[in-house]
Amino acid sequence: MNAVTAMALPVPADDHGLCALIASLREHIAQLEHVLGATAAQPASAWLTPMQRKMFGMLVARGVVSQASFYTVLFGALPDCDQPEPAIIKVQMCLLRKRLRAWCKARDVAPIVISTRWGEGFFLDPDNKARARVLIKQEAACTGM
Repeated sequence: MNAVTAMALPVPADDHGLCALIASLREHIAQLEHVLGATAAQPASAWLTPMQRKMFGMLVARGVVSQASFYTVLFGALPDCDQPEPAIIKVQMCLLRKRLRAWCKARDVAPIVISTRWGEGFFLDPDNKARARVLIKQEAACTGM
């Protein structure tokens, strides 16, 4: 069973009940984001876009991350009419890989390689994950975060 359980939504009778419901929903969202890896440490520098930072953080925090998980974390809160095509995840992954290669090359460090497991998703092997964690710590130290 997953760490996050399904939640029945009661109908609030007054403003106090509505505030309690909103607080409960916020807590539930925080639990979901934690389970999905959306709250993982992310590099703070400008070499990645906010979306790419979140994707990179998820890869560092989890094992294999499916396209559906990325899509849920990145776009799940948007109304249906504002959600992009699911192919955007592949595009962003391509751009993330390109920026990681450039970042590693500019600093003369071993490349961080994001691998694909067909039918499952994307992942960092243990060596790449360790290098990514070092990168995140270095970025945090440089930016003072």
